[in-house]
Amino acid sequence: MTHVAVNNKTRVLIAARWPVGGIRSYLRYTYGMLSPDEFDISILGPKSSELEECRGVLEAYSPRIHACESPSMRHMLRGYSRALRDEKFDVVHSQGYSSAVAGALPVRLRGVPHIVSIHDMFTHALRRKWSVRLGRLGLAAALGMVDVVQATGAAVEANFREHMDLWPATRPRLVTLRNGIDITRFAGESRRDLHQELGLGSDDFLIGFLGRFMAIKGFHVLIRAIAQLRGEAGLPCRPVVVAVGSGGFVREDKAAIEQQSLSEHFHFLPHTNNVAATLRGLDVVVIPSFSEASPLLPMEAQCSGTPVIASATPGLLDVLKDSPAKIFPIGDASALADALRATMLAPASETHRSFRREAMSRFDAQRTARAIRALLLDLASGRSPVADSVKA
Repeated sequence: MTHVAVNNKTRVLIAARWPVGGIRSYLRYTYGMLSPDEFDISILGPKSSELEECRGVLEAYSPRIHACESPSMRHMLRGYSRALRDEKFDVVHSQGYSSAVAGALPVRLRGVPHIVSIHDMFTHALRRKWSVRLGRLGLAAALGMVDVVQATGAAVEANFREHMDLWPATRPRLVTLRNGIDITRFAGESRRDLHQELGLGSDDFLIGFLGRFMAIKGFHVLIRAIAQLRGEAGLPCRPVVVAVGSGGFVREDKAAIEQQSLSEHFHFLPHTNNVAATLRGLDVVVIPSFSEASPLLPMEAQCSGTPVIASATPGLLDVLKDSPAKIFPIGDASALADALRATMLAPASETHRSFRREAMSRFDAQRTARAIRALLLDLASGRSPVADSVKA
């Protein structure tokens, strides 16, 4: 049966082939600040616990779920087609390049306005692969059928312009609405006592790594840095990594830690929804990624007053410019060890706490949410989005 929203709400289909951490947080922080009285939401994605978590993130909307059998392109294509057949939508909002490839044609055939939010970055190494070269042509064709491509940060926009300069990918309007966070979640002072929780000494120096254990996130770089610091004379405290997350290559990472006899320096915790208190329970957050688009973790850490050490990826540099964060060259474990040593020897916690006010002003998702609202309403009403009304 075809569902038709009531009360003149704008009906939005949110589609995500990979509804994992960053995309889930994006939905929480943007749609979480819109009004369920104004928007009617459905969610499309592969049947998984992550899709159910997306439902929870948007529970205020009582969203309807269109679950695909798997994240394969074939199943996602069928999912788009089925959802568009079963419901009438005013706008489709696809999350990520691969979602755009799966949904571009069925959405175009139905004549529904289509936004694609970019959460990914191309790299020059990827461009050298034939599979990526061919995929880039397919992506260009898909993007040529959408109405708006939304870059989630200045670095994301620059990356898109560099790597997706093929027609028809240049046909849709490109707008940049930088990611933001719900700063009220990070305004308090509650602190998770990780020393007591993990049975650690009060003088152990807690180094946070939060996210999925994927090669691109650089956890292995942090392992090598800790190996260099282990037993080093002159350190005022013992470096201990608190790794919060799951998935990916966590088993391989744990095996590497054991092989190097580093187990006492690493503790693993599951994903937590109490992010702010966890961040404040750490002495520093390390983000050793090889690529980031417009990451939320450094925003969350800085709004919590927790120091950040990050790799020099364009996405991280965009978020952390003009801040007290320490930056090290991508993949350079020795430079990361140097940054950690300097932080242990001369903590700058007060400097980072003082930066909280500026961080909260800079990363407030209210600005992004207002721009997304304007974009959705313009497209739903048939108006062409005005650049000035959607810049954030």
